[in-house]
Amino acid sequence: KRGQPVTRLLRQSPEGEAPKDVDIVVGDPGSSEVLRQAGADKATAVLAMLDDDAENAFVVLATRELGGSVRTVAAVNDAAHLGRVRLAQPDLVIAPQVLGGELAARLMCGEEVTLDLVMQQVFQNPKPQP
Repeated sequence: KRGQPVTRLLRQSPEGEAPKDVDIVVGDPGSSEVLRQAGADKATAVLAMLDDDAENAFVVLATRELGGSVRTVAAVNDAAHLGRVRLAQPDLVIAPQVLGGELAARLMCGEEVTLDLVMQQVFQNPKPQP
């Protein structure tokens, strides 16, 4: 919708026929070669949004292995894995599960919930901005 080309990297071929306007590469998302085939070495950003946090970290590491200046975004699904995913040094970490837990705790304790807090919790940025 924003006019940016997107390639979806899937571990397995989709059942049925994929939409003609969707660019799909099938393979291991943690493989540098598969990422190169998907164009990650020339991409603006690579989003690692898998269900498995370890796989998301490996996607970030494999993308770094390609070199270049591609931005990496990693999802963290389990708050216990946040520190480990940060070790892979993605440019941005998105942690929706952390947000849900933090918001619930703050609301139950009668604490204030602000937009800044929500943004800080959603985008668990591991690197300080210049």
